[in-house]
Amino acid sequence: MYFHPSKHIYLSYFGENLIILDLRKNDYQVLDSHTSKNLYSILENSFVLRDNKYYIETLKTYEYDAGYEALIVSLIKGGIISTEPKEYSFVSKFHNSDQRKKGAASLIWAMNPHSLNSIIPFKQILKAYITLIKVDSILKFFGFDHLINFIKNKYRRRKIYLTNLTKEEDIKDITFSLNKACFYYLHRVKCLEWAAAFVLLSLEKGINSKLVIGVQNNPFNAHAWVEIDGKVIEDLAALPKQMAVILREPQ
Repeated sequence: MYFHPSKHIYLSYFGENLIILDLRKNDYQVLDSHTSKNLYSILENSFVLRDNKYYIETLKTYEYDAGYEALIVSLIKGGIISTEPKEYSFVSKFHNSDQRKKGAASLIWAMNPHSLNSIIPFKQILKAYITLIKVDSILKFFGFDHLINFIKNKYRRRKIYLTNLTKEEDIKDITFSLNKACFYYLHRVKCLEWAAAFVLLSLEKGINSKLVIGVQNNPFNAHAWVEIDGKVIEDLAALPKQMAVILREPQ
């Protein structure tokens, strides 16, 4: 059997360090290089459970490693990896970052002030404002995990309406409406709230957008942005090349 991360766990490499995003705890954890290699190996190899011990399955025999055993037990107890057996290795869909990435020099996010001068129908601004309230409320009362599931469910319901023929005008309408809603919002809107609200508004309009979260280390930082057809919206175009992408939803 193969171990996979639990459904609320996302992983990515930055340099030699594995970074864990735990949606339920709304928490990031940076592993040292040794633990990172061991976790990667656990996700890569097949294991067999015998006499309450985990053995690595090789071509000819089964090998026992006490270090792996202790780490597997710890990861299961911490909810990082699932005990549900899989027939394929998770490594095939692993967000394995290019180790040459250096990270973004500046992550001071702010909305484009020029969009505030645009004339936008009040109805569109109100819709964006209500969407911000939804995102804010889900994060505050239910957490990050529920927000991602909310976006996934929205995607499933709207999937048949999505189109690859995205119009720049539609993107501008959503951007300007959302930025104006942010200007009047109860508190300063952060990158995650903006990106999540944009994705929800765009899915409603039939645009297949993605909420993306990038991470880096030394020093640690995380940032959320939106992508449509692989293009970064209203943010630095180089972000996917500078940071390790740990989450891209909906898939």
